[in-house]
Amino acid sequence: MRSVTKASLGIAFLAAAVLALSACQPQQTRTVSPTAQATTPTPQAPTTQGRVLPAGEPVKVAVLLPLSGRLPQVGQQLMNASQLALFDLQQNSVELLIKDSGDTPQMAAQAMQQALAEGAQLALGPLFGSQIRSVSNVARTGNVNVISFSNDTRQLDGYAFLLGITPKSQAERVVSYAISQGYRDIAVLAPETDFGRQSLEGAQAAAARRGGQVVSSAFYAPEQLDVTGAIRTLTGPYQALLVPDAHGRMLILGPSLAAEGITPETVKLLGSSLWNNPALLAESNLQGAWFPGVNPQDFASFASNYQGAYGDYPLPIASVAFDAVTLAGYLARQALSGQVNAATTTPGQWVGLDRNSILSPNGYNGVDGIFRFSQDGSVQRGLAVLAIDAGGFMVVSPAPNSFDALTN
Repeated sequence: MRSVTKASLGIAFLAAAVLALSACQPQQTRTVSPTAQATTPTPQAPTTQGRVLPAGEPVKVAVLLPLSGRLPQVGQQLMNASQLALFDLQQNSVELLIKDSGDTPQMAAQAMQQALAEGAQLALGPLFGSQIRSVSNVARTGNVNVISFSNDTRQLDGYAFLLGITPKSQAERVVSYAISQGYRDIAVLAPETDFGRQSLEGAQAAAARRGGQVVSSAFYAPEQLDVTGAIRTLTGPYQALLVPDAHGRMLILGPSLAAEGITPETVKLLGSSLWNNPALLAESNLQGAWFPGVNPQDFASFASNYQGAYGDYPLPIASVAFDAVTLAGYLARQALSGQVNAATTTPGQWVGLDRNSILSPNGYNGVDGIFRFSQDGSVQRGLAVLAIDAGGFMVVSPAPNSFDALTN
């Protein structure tokens, strides 16, 4: 894959982000038309070896997007990014089958059925974790792999892959860096959500691996405005505090923490990729805080290309769709050029698009940095650590360019 650019917001923040989207229409149109809808998938019987892709024909890639339902604006941005990636491939090895997966498991399953009936050989999406298993169940009838845009590891079923950056991996990255800088005693203050709980797990995993310790943790209701009580339950002493909440909440929590004596001068504040928003630059109580993300200049390049094509600024989740289509193009190119051995691929699956090929230990390099998939379908990513500074977000620890750095 060819590197372009990035930045990353969790799914929990998408609903708020959608409200800020402009209503601009693309200034330049590069259209991939949705295909005609069909009805019933045609299951393929497994073979002892992989199925060889037809020579001279493009690989058909289903892209399952929430074009209706509660987040259609996000679905539109994901479609735009998918089309941008397709034309950036500068080859005719991939044909996108754009399908509306809505926001329910039933709609997503129907979209996958339609894509299979039209010959889909790989599926990208859906966005929502609640839809993954319904899509995966349908995709298995055609021996087709699914690479979802979600980061919801609870939905892993041994078949689908997740491309979204998980809360656990975000917390592991920023806490590991903090420990390497001498902040060994960590506390965690998090919303009582799956995102918050997985963030605590990531902090604990990083502490165990890097020689630190999580000395205290507290949760608060996600809708709770005054979290003073939760802050006061934290016991110490602790040198750093992880608060993995959305940027809008941090504009409230920053002053609340300061009122309890937790300031940039007393405790190193740590966050999540949800902090990647310019609104936090002016919050004095968060100056010097660290959070995981991607190198800003990389996402700026992607955003510039996106704006040039569509006239508005992309949400960070758009880069996940861009990387997914670029990955599909890379896999298709390898397969169609004979770079993959049919005898070593997953039996019954399309050669080069099969599970063994997707699980390449060499990994890939995309807009959001290096990544590769684990056997359970989760993604391993190389993230940077950014600092909040009045002048902008500053990279204090660059994203690694090899997986060795992630395992040491």
